[in-house]
Amino acid sequence: MPHFFQTIPPVSGGDHPLSHARHVLQKVYGYSELRAHQKDVLGAFLGGQDTLAVIPTGGGKSMCYVLPALMGPGMGVVISPLISLIRDQVIKQRQAAIPAACLDSMQTPEQKRQVMEGLYRSFIKVLYISPERLATSQFRQFLAKRKLRFLAVDEAHCVSDWGSDFRPEYRKLGKYFDDFPAEVPRLAVTATATRKVRGDIVKYLRLRSHAEVIRNPLRKNLKIESRQLMPRSNHATAMVKKLTSSSGQGIIYTFSRKNTQRLAAILTNKSISVTPYHAGLSPERRNSALQQFLAGEVKVVVATNAFGLGIDKNNIRFVHHYGLPPSLESYLQQIGRAGRDGLLSRCCLFFQKGDASTHRYLWEKSYPPITLFTRIWHALQAHGSAGVSMNHLITQICGSGGIGDSQMHQIQTCISILTRERLVQSGSGSLSLMKNVGEEKNFKEFTEVFCHQRYEAERKLLAMERYAYAGHQREDVVKKYFEC
Repeated sequence: MPHFFQTIPPVSGGDHPLSHARHVLQKVYGYSELRAHQKDVLGAFLGGQDTLAVIPTGGGKSMCYVLPALMGPGMGVVISPLISLIRDQVIKQRQAAIPAACLDSMQTPEQKRQVMEGLYRSFIKVLYISPERLATSQFRQFLAKRKLRFLAVDEAHCVSDWGSDFRPEYRKLGKYFDDFPAEVPRLAVTATATRKVRGDIVKYLRLRSHAEVIRNPLRKNLKIESRQLMPRSNHATAMVKKLTSSSGQGIIYTFSRKNTQRLAAILTNKSISVTPYHAGLSPERRNSALQQFLAGEVKVVVATNAFGLGIDKNNIRFVHHYGLPPSLESYLQQIGRAGRDGLLSRCCLFFQKGDASTHRYLWEKSYPPITLFTRIWHALQAHGSAGVSMNHLITQICGSGGIGDSQMHQIQTCISILTRERLVQSGSGSLSLMKNVGEEKNFKEFTEVFCHQRYEAERKLLAMERYAYAGHQREDVVKKYFEC
């Protein structure tokens, strides 16, 4: 367990918290100045105030909790939603000689033992964990006995079902935080959050008399544009022209594996150095594509949204999109990977009129009609604890006649969603309602949330469409949507 230093004291005459933070920044990372929004966040947070920080992707959010961890005795705890993101952060911090560690479900017992030993011996300055880890009361009791400098929540928008990437476990964090000393400040950071999402963050993380630092999610060094592709035009020509005029390396995002493979093949035939990346490729091929990109061996990665999270590459010169993303949140997160070195980078959205219809078609598969949920629920209620087989349930709902593939898919989707929400259980080929959820109010609460999520998906797509057609008013659309 690395433990090169425990704290970095302020320089003589630099007792002011921001002066101290600037000194740590220079000593650890070699940068001489904090960014303006970092000063605002640290000014509140280092004063012991709970803080909500909405800072654009690539704006140095992690500095807002790493620097405080190094400024005094004790350690900081960071809650993050994904193991891959947690591990990337730990690697990055250790490369800077910072004693960082994580506890996750993929570690071996020996690896976990080493981390726990480091915590016992106060060798760790930044500990990354998932919300599920904090759900264990025994672990919370253990942490509460350590000297904690702060509790930070990364990707804090996950707390809200108004936002993207909703994680129900995040909603319990505020309750868990109450088990820690009241003087431990709380920090919530994210790249994008509407007013409603910010309200949920404050509510569910139980931020107390908090400060808010809200910044425009569009960084000034990103040159943004959009271009509508006509139905019978040569899309490849438009993409090639844009790429040949773009210097350096970059990413082109698509919203399907099929488009990823097709566009990568077209660009390869045009003598552009390119590699595809999507979840349908083997782990070996995905890793090879990533390493080629990081090493500068290819100009372009054509990818779905499976690519990019946690990539530590600050000189990406362009991030283009071939196809309309489903939301401004996801779009801004992706283009935020460009130009993290502060230099000019280009982001062009290529879209077609039918892109939104494609998203809506996909929604129909993910959001079956509420009436179908209701029929399934009542059918399972009628069978009680005895349960019913899937075939019998389908017959009861659809009759004895034939059932199409579309209907079958919708029923299976409904059952999968109800099972995920712990309203339905399956066993020995039989489906039944979970114990203690037979009351109608449980199902009513579920349907209200489900309808709300469908409405939000539609609202987000409409905002994305407005952005695409806004011309020179694109930045105004972004500001109005996020109310910043």
